[in-house]
Amino acid sequence: MYITWEQFDFGWFKELPIQCRKSGNQGTTQKYYYLDLITAFDIETTYIKEIDQSVMYIWQWQFGPDCTVIGRDWYSLRLFIDRLELTMGDDKRLVCFVHNLSFEFQFLSGVFEFTSDDVFAIEPRKILKALLHNHIEFRCSYLQTNMSLRAFCEKMNVKN
Repeated sequence: MYITWEQFDFGWFKELPIQCRKSGNQGTTQKYYYLDLITAFDIETTYIKEIDQSVMYIWQWQFGPDCTVIGRDWYSLRLFIDRLELTMGDDKRLVCFVHNLSFEFQFLSGVFEFTSDDVFAIEPRKILKALLHNHIEFRCSYLQTNMSLRAFCEKMNVKN
């Protein structure tokens, strides 16, 4: 099911179960609760030769196997993420897998503010994890699996 971000049921999202897990150094007392949901994010881009620039023309955010939220511009993504974060509350995080986060991050970092503490890179421009507003934890599925998306789906017996 494809829906626009305005059609997304934030009430459903608010009722998701959580996984209790400490974040970071296990000696700390601060806990974050991870929402028990598999999500994935992707943008599609194109290069415009006349202006020598790549631009995003659609974004997609997958929630579980059945719900794909789509949007056409960065403004709608910002609004959608703001609403997700408001729905989550202060102590919850959402893990979101991005295949080749290093590429997508070049666009995301132009729209959202990330500090050096928010980004875990294994090499310059090789992003393993990026935390947005302390709520959305983007993780690179490519670096975690060391497989192309096609190979990973075949290995996991997932329809593509």
